[in-house]
Amino acid sequence: MAPGNSCTGTVVDLGAGPYCVGDVLNAPVDAINNSWSDLSTGTTFNIAVAGSIGLTSLFNTGCSASTTASASASPTVIASATDLTPCEGENITLTGSGADTYVWDNSVTDAVAFTPPTGTTVYTVTGTETATGCSTDATISITPDALPVVNYTEATTTVCDYFTPINLTEGTGWWNFQWNWCYWKHIRSCTNSRQL
Repeated sequence: MAPGNSCTGTVVDLGAGPYCVGDVLNAPVDAINNSWSDLSTGTTFNIAVAGSIGLTSLFNTGCSASTTASASASPTVIASATDLTPCEGENITLTGSGADTYVWDNSVTDAVAFTPPTGTTVYTVTGTETATGCSTDATISITPDALPVVNYTEATTTVCDYFTPINLTEGTGWWNFQWNWCYWKHIRSCTNSRQL
């Protein structure tokens, strides 16, 4: 930015850029009057749209100075996951989109699989556009499902005949069961697992 001064040595400094939609610009603290490009006169300016921003400030010396700045649009960042409700212990991948680079909190790396902790965790990604330096945050909530506790009941507890049937009953609360059988001499054992 190149300030245009009406008094030698009088300048208006809006601070270091880049300037992005959503930022707030501050007029000089020693200015007694301010005029922004949208005709507002406050000490701050909320950037609502991309484009050029102008400020003229009057100081108690009677001198005034003007400056301009250019604001860029902030990216629209979206956070996504391969699964919002994975089973406990399963890996998921979080991915950002809408910008050029992405930084996640909670030690997550963009597009790299990890195992989320139990309970609900809210993850925040900051997406930044390389050309403008503007960034936007997005969040996503992950809640792993608890693993099922599966029980079975056996009608016959002692089996002496290899061909004696054993009746097994699935537990309740789950929609699909898979029975796995093992045979060794005259002993039958069974495990039950939830099928996802």
